[in-house]
This record gives sequence, C-alpha cells and structure tokens, in this order.
Amino acid sequence: MPRRLAAQTTIGFVAAATVFGVSGATAVAATAPVLASQNPSPYATAGCLALEPQPGSLSYLNSEVEPQVAVDPTNPLHLVGAWQQDRWSDGGAHGLVAAYSNDGGASWQVSPQPFSACYHASGFPGAYLNYQRASDPWVSIGPGAPPGSPASSTVYSVSLSFDQTPFPGDPNALHNAVGAATSYDGGATWTNVQTIIDDPCLVGTPPGPGYQCNNAKSYVFNDKESVTADPVHPGIAYAVWDRLVAPPATGPGFVHERAFFGPALISKTTDFGKTWSHPRQIVGLPSLDQTIGNQIVVDRQTGALYDFFNLIQSASNAGGNRRYNVAFIKSTDGGATWSAPSVVAALQTVGQNRVTDPNNLNALTNAPPARSRTGDIIPEPAINPTTGQLYAVWQDARFNAFSNDETVISTSNNGGATWSAPQLVNVHTGQPAYDPSVYVNAAGVVGVTYFQWPSTVSGNEPTNLLIRHSMSPGSSAAGPAFDGPSTLDGPFNSLAAPVSRAYFLGDYQGLVANANGFIPFYVKTNCSDGNATTQPSCRAIQSVLNPTNLTPTKNDSTDVYAVTGA
Repeated sequence: MPRRLAAQTTIGFVAAATVFGVSGATAVAATAPVLASQNPSPYATAGCLALEPQPGSLSYLNSEVEPQVAVDPTNPLHLVGAWQQDRWSDGGAHGLVAAYSNDGGASWQVSPQPFSACYHASGFPGAYLNYQRASDPWVSIGPGAPPGSPASSTVYSVSLSFDQTPFPGDPNALHNAVGAATSYDGGATWTNVQTIIDDPCLVGTPPGPGYQCNNAKSYVFNDKESVTADPVHPGIAYAVWDRLVAPPATGPGFVHERAFFGPALISKTTDFGKTWSHPRQIVGLPSLDQTIGNQIVVDRQTGALYDFFNLIQSASNAGGNRRYNVAFIKSTDGGATWSAPSVVAALQTVGQNRVTDPNNLNALTNAPPARSRTGDIIPEPAINPTTGQLYAVWQDARFNAFSNDETVISTSNNGGATWSAPQLVNVHTGQPAYDPSVYVNAAGVVGVTYFQWPSTVSGNEPTNLLIRHSMSPGSSAAGPAFDGPSTLDGPFNSLAAPVSRAYFLGDYQGLVANANGFIPFYVKTNCSDGNATTQPSCRAIQSVLNPTNLTPTKNDSTDVYAVTGA
C-alpha cells in the first residue's frame, strides 16, 4: 500500500541566458538560473551516514527533490524555500533543508531544518525530531513576530517525519508525524520544534476508532501536509494534511478491505508558531475515500479560507464524482467551521507515476516505457491578492485522448460558487507537461510554470522549464488567456533524476512573485547530454540502460535552482 495514496482506481524570446516574459503589462528580463542548494549535502556527514544502512533502501546522497518556496508579505525581496535532501528510493530523505534570500532570489543561504535524526547527527545545534526520514517540505511567511524579536515576519515550516526501518525505539517502524518549526530571523535558524501530530497516538490524536492506537497491524499515516500563514493577521498560520487510517490487517488484506479512510485534518497557531492547536477533522469521508494534497489560500479582503485538495471517491459516488476530483472547502470564521466539499472539476490524470517516455526504459522493469513520478494527483491553488479570484492548476489527460498528462487551469471569480471549464495551459505538442505551479502577482497576472519535453531519444529526456503569463484574468465563465510559453531553463536530462517508484523530481515545484516578476523555485538534473565523462551526474543514466542499475551515483544528480524576473 503506497503511503502517498490509499485509493486504488492512480514562444518566448531567448538570448544567451536571458528570457523575456511579462509581469503586468511590462516586459521584464528573467535571470539565468541561480543555484539555491548546496553540494555536498549538509547531511553528507559521518554522523548521518552512520544511520544510513536501511535494508532494501537506496539513498541518493547529494541530490535534492520536491522544492517549495514562499515570499514575505512584509518584504518581497525576502524569500524562503525548502526541499528534500538526499532522497531515498522508497520514500522520504535524510532530512529537509531550507534556503533563504534577502535579495529577491539573486543569492541564497542554506539552512538545514531540524526534522530528522540526520540534523542532530550532522552536528547542527538545538532541538530536533528524532525520525529516520523527512519528506514533504513546506514553508510560509506571515507578518509580525513575537514581542522582543527584531524580525518583521515569521517563517513557518512543516514536515512529514517518519521511521522506515524497525529499530529498538520503534520496533515496528510505525512512528510518523507532522512536524513544525518557526524562524524569527528570516529562515537562518529554527525554533519551536515540535510535533503537531505524532502517530500512532503519541501526540495530537484526533477522535477515531480504537484500533488506531497500540496495534502493530493497524495503519495510521499522515501525509502531504502544508502550512499557510495568514497574510494579514500576525501570528496566525494553518497546517492541513490527510491522515490515512485502517484497521489491523495483513498487507494484502489491507489493500482489499473496505475499511480504510483518509480525512483531512487542521491545526492552527495563534502565537507565531510557539504552540499549535489539537488537530481536528475538517473533511470526513466514508471508507475507501480520502483527500490528498491539502493547501489553504486566504482571501485578504474577506478573511475567507479555502482548503484545496484532491477528493478521491473510490467507493462512494457522491455528486457523480467518482475517483479523483479537484475540490475545496471554505471557512469564513478563521477555520472554526467549514463548508462541505465542493468540486471544481474531475482530475483526469492518466494515473500515478504514468508520465511516460516510450523511447526509454522503466528503471524497475528493464522495459519501456520510462515512467516519471510527478504531481499527477496533486492540484495546486492560487488566489489573486487584491480581488480574491481563485485559480487551480493540475495534471490532466482529457485533451489528448488520455495518452499523457498535460497542464490545465480553472478559475472562479465568485468565491468558488462556479468555475470555468478546465482549459489547457501548455501548448499541445504530443509530449507531457507536468509538475505545474501557479501564482498570482500583485498586478493580478497569473503565472503558470511546468516541465515539458520537446521529444525524447534513447538515453535522454531533454526537459525544459516553461512559464506562461495571463493576458486576461478570466472568470467563472471562461478561463484566462495566456501569452506564449517562455523557456526559463533546460534542456536537462530527467533520466538522471533519483528513482523513487519512477524518475522523481518532486510531487510539486515552487513559484512566487514580487515586483520584479515571477520566481520559479525548482529542481533540475545536472545532466544535459548524457556524457558521464564530462558530466559526472550523468552516470545516473546507467539506470536506463539494459540491464538497469539502480545503485545511486552520489554524484549530485539534482540541485535546486531559482530564476528571478520570469
């Protein structure tokens, strides 16, 4: 049973290093990509590596995946991002690492986060969460800081921290938690390290069936958490996630029993992250149904909260919306009460880990096609900071006869009452367009980034990062119009990415904006032409040759980059 999902049903002008895009009505020049991560890894230490032997698992040391980024509402030149550091082949990473910028993304300083045992084992100071692995990085920045702090803002960060291999402290490797920490110095250091929920039934247990506690054969797992700072009210932030719960069963029995469920939970801080409220359920669902990818956006004018997620109806067919759906719930009282789920549209992905390349090999089977793990079941929301107009992007295959995922968008300008029909964002080329991100700048321009291949050949998936900007905002009746796509980075060879179920850059990438333009925050491989002699990271291409070789190269196969002014 994959922890990620319980349900079973899953023309820009380029000159040298400059790309010209649109911000508002003014053309701006995007910078060359800037490195945000660090090589070698902060966790490439004797202390961390001594913890590494975990049977059946491979660690991609010095490689990063799944970045996310936030912009400071009190200072748009201040940015903080985070990512998974040293991804494991079967889930999670050595730990999470953040980076902060005080010049709008032109330069970055690395800041390891205290969400796993490798933080402490690598010699970093202070409290930490004693788990073998960490995943699902998320940061958000809100106004204000505790009395006595020199900062004008607070950085909130959350993690999924968990054990993978049995050891005396966790003999059944069942412990998993949503961790939280805050920074009052712009992301340089972290404090208030704590678990919001720690399962099975150690901290923050919500009401539920008795079998969730003290039973080694029951299944309780928290997943895909995010945090959103209130952009107007100092000290307030919201963490949301899904929690999968199933009764005791064997492995095969767990998959087939009609008994597991995956509600959405929330926790709130009102004291700048010093404490968090006891988790409580905000989306309750029947057996075999769940949410995943919960993310909150806040309407600055009305204070309304919108929690977006994939509503997965595997057993029920409520509203005629079986299987995957882009959905949301709404609160108008600071998260105290919530509406019932409303569906934006069906999420019609080709399935989990099924962005495919017929010209290369699946690293797990030695047979074509090569598969990539992407944000296929994770919708991404955004909100206009001035008008409150809502947007959602996701991967969908409805416009190509379900041959591959592309990027689509829908919008609502009436508070989510009605939504425009999904429309294609990328230019249809016959190739997938995946891992979309969306953000709305202060001028109301919608930016959407995504990865796309022009074509592939044996041994090379030449991947580009592209952006499109809205030329009109759209409405609930019709979606936004976009300019032509601009290439911000690439091509890079995605076959050099870590293998975790499939080639993996992340379930999501980051995107924010300031007055200088959009700022994508993303992972790419450090391999372009596949030549291992001139580019050591290309040695990972061994994994697509026959027979495949999944042994990690430890040659810095991926890094985190930012582009400014996009």
